[in-house]
Amino acid sequence: VHAANPAPFDFNGSTGAVNGNWYRNIGIRGRAVNRNVPIDATNIVDTENKIIDEAALELAFEGYRWPDLLRIALRREATEPGYLANKIGAKLDAEGLPSGEARNKLGNKANWYLPFKW
Repeated sequence: VHAANPAPFDFNGSTGAVNGNWYRNIGIRGRAVNRNVPIDATNIVDTENKIIDEAALELAFEGYRWPDLLRIALRREATEPGYLANKIGAKLDAEGLPSGEARNKLGNKANWYLPFKW
């Protein structure tokens, strides 16, 4: 720091809102200028459903959805058995692919993970 100018690298200008302090806190929908999706904060399952549906749109074809589906399936397995099998089965059905075998395999929790042999 120079004695004559205590902040020599401060510029006398402003940046746009894109680079403002709260830019990263406006959410995916806010950055894309989409409308908000109303949610009932007291209904956790409904909120999770909206989050997983939004993630499906945001992460389509990127290969990052499996951990989210797995995390929610592990939490819901006691109250909603077959959650993961139904989600994957619905995807296969929508693509016109047979889903019966996938649903059967995903009905067993042991098939949710890669078969590592340590």
